[in-house]
Amino acid sequence: MIIIAGVPKSGKSTVSKQLQKRLNMSYLPCDSLISTLGKLHPQLGITHFEKASVVSKKVAPFLAELIKHIEYEKEAIILDVYQLFPHDLGRYEHGSGK
Repeated sequence: MIIIAGVPKSGKSTVSKQLQKRLNMSYLPCDSLISTLGKLHPQLGITHFEKASVVSKKVAPFLAELIKHIEYEKEAIILDVYQLFPHDLGRYEHGSGK
C-alpha cells in the first residue's frame, strides 16, 4: 500500500494516478470516502468545509481500520488523502485509540 498525502491542489491525485498506471495498483481517493461518510452519517460532523486538522481527528479511526484491512489482505492500493495527519493516524496504529 502507498499513501499519498498533502495539502489540497498539491498534485496528490496526479501522482497517485501515474503510480497506479506504472505499478498496476488500485487507486482509492479518500475524499470520496470522507464525503460519503459525511453525507450518510451527518451526526459525525464530517464535512469538507472544516479545517483538515478537525476532519483528520474525526476520520483517523476509520482510515486506520481501513488501512489495517488493506494491509491484512495484502492489497496493492494507493490511498490519496489530504484530511489525515500522521499524528492522528498514529494514535490508532497500535489499537490504543486514545
